[in-house]
Amino acid sequence: MKSALSVALAATLAGLSIGLAITWTEFGSVRELFIADGTARQKSSNDISSEEVLPGAAPKVVVLGGGEWEFGDMVVGAELEHYFEIKNEGAAPLVLEKVENTSCKCTVAELPKEKIQPGQSGRVLIKWKAEQHAPQFRQYAELSTNDPEARLIRLSVSGSVTENVRVVPRDIAFVGLGDAEVRTAQVRVFAYHQTDLEVVRTDLLVPDSASSFDISKRPLTPEEIAAEPAALTGWAVDVTVKPGLPLGSIQQTIRLHTNLDDAQSLDVPVEGNVISDIALTGGPEYRSEFDLVILGGVPRDKGHTFTMNLFVKGPYRDDVKITVASTDPSDVLQARIGEPQVLPTVRIYPLIIEIPPGSRPVNRRASFNVQPGEVLLETTHPRTKKVRVRIDFAVEG
Repeated sequence: MKSALSVALAATLAGLSIGLAITWTEFGSVRELFIADGTARQKSSNDISSEEVLPGAAPKVVVLGGGEWEFGDMVVGAELEHYFEIKNEGAAPLVLEKVENTSCKCTVAELPKEKIQPGQSGRVLIKWKAEQHAPQFRQYAELSTNDPEARLIRLSVSGSVTENVRVVPRDIAFVGLGDAEVRTAQVRVFAYHQTDLEVVRTDLLVPDSASSFDISKRPLTPEEIAAEPAALTGWAVDVTVKPGLPLGSIQQTIRLHTNLDDAQSLDVPVEGNVISDIALTGGPEYRSEFDLVILGGVPRDKGHTFTMNLFVKGPYRDDVKITVASTDPSDVLQARIGEPQVLPTVRIYPLIIEIPPGSRPVNRRASFNVQPGEVLLETTHPRTKKVRVRIDFAVEG
C-alpha cells in the first residue's frame, strides 16, 4: 500500500513540475512588460522585453574605457558632448534603451539604431549644457539593456562650470537700516579665464538716492583671490550707505564697468529698508515685506479710500510735524494727515489716501516696466526727513 501511494505521489509531483516548467517557458518574460508602478507598456520592434535570450547565449554589455567622462572646466553657456563606446561581449544581440525618468540634466542624444551583434560595438552620445556656475558637478544618464547581468547601466559626466566674470554676492541687502546708521557691504568681482580684469568705473542708476551712497574699489589680494575656487584675479567693491535715505524700502542699482569685452558692465541690485522713530502701518492692503500698499483694480465709478497710521516715538515725538509733500499721479491720488492720537510714549497720525470716484483710468500696478503710485511725506524729524508710501493700483472702467 505504501509503495502504491509513493508512486502516485511521485507522479503527481512530476506532473506539477512539468506544468510549472511549461508555464515559465511561456510566460516567464511577462514580468518584463511591466514597469515599477504596475502599468503595462507596449512592445516595440526593438523592445528589450521582446528580445528572447536563450540559455547560455546572453548578451554582455561592456563600456569600453569606463562609464565616466571628465569634461574639465567649462564656461557657462558652453555645450559639450561625449561618445561612450558600448561593446557586446556576449553571445546574443544587445539592445539599449533610454530610461526616460532619469534625473540627469544631460541628454542621451544618440543611441545605436540597430541591435549590437556579438563582438560588435556601438556608440552612445551624451550632451551637456553648462547653464550655471558650479565649481564641481556630476550628472548621469541611465540606459536599460537586455543583458541579464546588467539590466541598467549608468553613464556619468563631470567637471566644473565657471563664468568668465562673476559678482559675489550678486546683490546687496541693507535690512533694518537705522535712519542714522552708516553701514558698509562688499561685493567681489572675479575673473576665471583672464588675468587682466579691472573695474574701471561705477555708476549709481537711481539718481534720487545716489547722494546717500559712497563706493570705493580695489584689487583683491592674492589671499582673497585664492579663497575663490578657480578664480585668477578679482576686485573688491565696497558700498557704504549714509543717513538721509527716506523711511521705507531701499531701491538702487550699481553698475560696474570693466575692461573686459565679454563683461563690459555688471549690475548689482541694492535693496533693504530704512527704519526709524517713525513707523508706517496699515490694514491688509499694506504688505510690509514689499513696502507696498496693494489695492489692485479700483472701479472708476466708485473710487477707493483707505487709512494708514504713522507711529512717531522717541524724544522728538511731541515736536515732529508731518505734511504731504506730493502724490503721483497727482490728479488721481489724494492724501491728507489727520489729527494725531496722543499716547504716553507715541503719537499716532492717521494718513488718509483717496482715489476719488470718476478718476481717469490709469495703470500703476507695480511691475518691471511700471512704477507704483506714490505718496511722499515730509517731516521735521532731525533724521527721518521723508516717508515714502508706494501704492499698487489701477483705475478701471
